[in-house]
Amino acid sequence: MTNSEAINIQIISKIMAVFPSIQFTAQEDIETIARPAFKLILDEIKSERYASEYVRRTYPVKLVYFAADKERPKIECLTIFEQLEPTLYDMTDKISSIIYSTDAVLEISFDVADTILVPAPTGDTGEDIETLDLMEELN
Repeated sequence: MTNSEAINIQIISKIMAVFPSIQFTAQEDIETIARPAFKLILDEIKSERYASEYVRRTYPVKLVYFAADKERPKIECLTIFEQLEPTLYDMTDKISSIIYSTDAVLEISFDVADTILVPAPTGDTGEDIETLDLMEELN
Protein backbone atom coordinates (compact mmCIF):
# COMPACT_ATOMS: atom_id res chain seq x y z
CA MET A 1 0.00 0.00 0.00
CA THR A 2 1.36 3.41 -0.95
CA ASN A 3 1.42 6.41 1.38
CA SER A 4 -1.28 8.06 -0.73
CA GLU A 5 -3.56 5.05 -0.36
CA ALA A 6 -2.93 4.93 3.40
CA ILE A 7 -3.77 8.63 3.76
CA ASN A 8 -6.90 8.18 1.66
CA ILE A 9 -8.06 5.29 3.87
CA GLN A 10 -7.20 7.19 7.05
CA ILE A 11 -9.23 10.25 6.04
CA ILE A 12 -12.23 8.19 4.92
CA SER A 13 -12.24 6.14 8.13
CA LYS A 14 -12.13 9.28 10.29
CA ILE A 15 -15.02 10.85 8.37
CA MET A 16 -17.02 7.60 8.52
CA ALA A 17 -16.54 7.51 12.30
CA VAL A 18 -18.44 10.82 12.50
CA PHE A 19 -20.98 10.07 9.74
CA PRO A 20 -21.28 6.27 9.39
CA SER A 21 -24.48 6.45 7.35
CA ILE A 22 -23.16 8.82 4.67
CA GLN A 23 -21.35 6.96 1.91
CA PHE A 24 -18.40 8.09 -0.21
CA THR A 25 -18.80 8.32 -3.97
CA ALA A 26 -16.42 8.27 -6.89
CA GLN A 27 -19.03 9.59 -9.33
CA GLU A 28 -17.96 12.47 -11.57
CA ASP A 29 -21.40 13.57 -12.79
CA ILE A 30 -22.92 15.70 -10.04
CA GLU A 31 -26.45 14.95 -11.27
CA THR A 32 -26.12 11.18 -10.76
CA ILE A 33 -24.70 11.25 -7.22
CA ALA A 34 -26.98 9.67 -4.62
CA ARG A 35 -27.26 12.30 -1.87
CA PRO A 36 -26.14 12.80 0.81
CA ALA A 37 -22.60 11.72 -0.07
CA PHE A 38 -18.96 12.58 0.45
CA LYS A 39 -16.23 12.59 -2.17
CA LEU A 40 -12.54 12.68 -1.35
CA ILE A 41 -10.22 14.24 -3.91
CA LEU A 42 -6.52 13.60 -3.43
CA ASP A 43 -4.90 14.31 -6.77
CA GLU A 44 -1.80 16.35 -6.05
CA ILE A 45 1.38 15.82 -4.05
CA LYS A 46 3.90 18.45 -3.04
CA SER A 47 7.30 17.11 -2.04
CA GLU A 48 10.22 18.81 -0.34
CA ARG A 49 13.53 17.35 0.84
CA TYR A 50 14.93 18.25 4.23
CA ALA A 51 17.78 16.72 6.24
CA SER A 52 19.60 14.64 3.65
CA GLU A 53 17.48 11.50 4.05
CA TYR A 54 13.94 12.79 4.58
CA VAL A 55 11.19 14.09 2.33
CA ARG A 56 8.09 15.88 3.54
CA ARG A 57 5.08 15.24 1.33
CA THR A 58 2.06 17.46 1.49
CA TYR A 59 -1.23 16.19 0.10
CA PRO A 60 -3.76 18.94 -0.67
CA VAL A 61 -7.14 17.39 0.12
CA LYS A 62 -10.61 18.36 -1.01
CA LEU A 63 -13.50 16.79 0.85
CA VAL A 64 -16.77 17.43 -0.92
CA TYR A 65 -20.17 16.96 0.70
CA PHE A 66 -23.24 16.71 -1.52
CA ALA A 67 -26.21 17.93 0.52
CA ALA A 68 -29.40 15.90 0.62
CA ASP A 69 -31.54 19.05 0.49
CA LYS A 70 -30.81 20.66 -2.88
CA GLU A 71 -33.27 23.49 -2.25
CA ARG A 72 -31.86 24.70 1.10
CA PRO A 73 -28.33 23.30 1.46
CA LYS A 74 -26.63 26.04 3.54
CA ILE A 75 -27.76 25.01 7.02
CA GLU A 76 -27.19 21.34 6.23
CA CYS A 77 -23.68 22.06 4.90
CA LEU A 78 -22.77 24.28 7.85
CA THR A 79 -23.95 21.59 10.27
CA ILE A 80 -21.84 18.95 8.49
CA PHE A 81 -18.79 21.24 8.62
CA GLU A 82 -19.24 22.00 12.33
CA GLN A 83 -19.52 18.30 13.15
CA LEU A 84 -16.45 17.40 11.05
CA GLU A 85 -14.26 20.27 12.21
CA PRO A 86 -12.82 18.59 15.36
CA THR A 87 -11.94 15.45 13.39
CA LEU A 88 -10.30 17.46 10.62
CA TYR A 89 -8.20 19.41 13.14
CA ASP A 90 -6.84 16.04 14.31
CA MET A 91 -5.27 15.73 10.83
CA THR A 92 -4.34 19.31 9.94
CA ASP A 93 -3.79 22.82 11.28
CA LYS A 94 -5.66 24.87 8.68
CA ILE A 95 -9.05 24.27 7.07
CA SER A 96 -11.01 26.29 4.55
CA SER A 97 -14.51 25.69 3.27
CA ILE A 98 -16.98 27.08 0.78
CA ILE A 99 -20.61 26.31 0.05
CA TYR A 100 -21.81 26.24 -3.55
CA SER A 101 -25.55 26.78 -3.10
CA THR A 102 -26.43 26.28 -6.76
CA ASP A 103 -25.01 22.74 -6.66
CA ALA A 104 -25.87 22.12 -2.98
CA VAL A 105 -22.24 21.27 -2.27
CA LEU A 106 -19.85 21.94 0.61
CA GLU A 107 -16.15 21.84 -0.29
CA ILE A 108 -13.62 21.57 2.53
CA SER A 109 -9.93 22.02 1.72
CA PHE A 110 -6.95 21.14 3.90
CA ASP A 111 -3.46 19.68 3.68
CA VAL A 112 -2.22 16.42 5.17
CA ALA A 113 1.54 16.00 5.58
CA ASP A 114 3.66 12.89 5.72
CA THR A 115 7.40 12.42 6.24
CA ILE A 116 9.23 9.59 4.51
CA LEU A 117 12.77 8.30 4.65
CA VAL A 118 14.57 8.44 1.31
CA PRO A 119 17.75 6.37 1.18
CA ALA A 120 20.97 8.23 0.43
CA PRO A 121 22.25 7.75 -3.13
CA THR A 122 24.60 4.85 -3.66
CA GLY A 123 27.94 5.13 -5.39
CA ASP A 124 30.71 7.69 -5.13
CA THR A 125 29.40 10.57 -3.05
CA GLY A 126 32.64 12.38 -2.28
CA GLU A 127 36.40 12.12 -2.01
CA ASP A 128 37.88 8.86 -0.79
CA ILE A 129 39.51 8.63 2.63
CA GLU A 130 43.08 8.29 1.25
CA THR A 131 42.82 11.66 -0.52
CA LEU A 132 41.50 13.29 2.62
CA ASP A 133 44.32 11.78 4.73
CA LEU A 134 46.94 13.05 2.24
CA MET A 135 45.45 16.55 2.29
CA GLU A 136 45.49 16.54 6.08
CA GLU A 137 49.20 15.60 6.13
CA LEU A 138 50.06 18.43 3.73
CA ASN A 139 48.39 21.01 5.93
